[in-house]
Amino acid sequence: MGIHPDGAWQQEQLAQIYLATDGRLSFVGDWHVHPAGGFGMSRRDRRTMAATVDEPDSRLAVALMGLLAQEDEHYRLGMWTLGDRRWPFGLPNAVRLPTTIWTPTAGEAFWVRLGIA
Repeated sequence: MGIHPDGAWQQEQLAQIYLATDGRLSFVGDWHVHPAGGFGMSRRDRRTMAATVDEPDSRLAVALMGLLAQEDEHYRLGMWTLGDRRWPFGLPNAVRLPTTIWTPTAGEAFWVRLGIA
């Protein structure tokens, strides 16, 4: 069980959304779960964000990474972006962003209007 990413399918979906919205909706980053805890960006997470920005086709100046990390009986939600790319030993620093939990109303939920939900 679990999620098995399909990069080709994901890229196709991103391209279709980008074209259908004349570039108004675009990929800005990714998210993942740390089911065993650990509320912070690992080296692999930081390298992934850097690789996303470094990919010319991404057209991104910055990348975002979301994280759900299990703590006891609940999960914590956080968002990060890259900081100083020269931080020790060439690994980029991850900077935690302020995060607010928000439940959209029916009028705010764009995916309902797009027929995704």
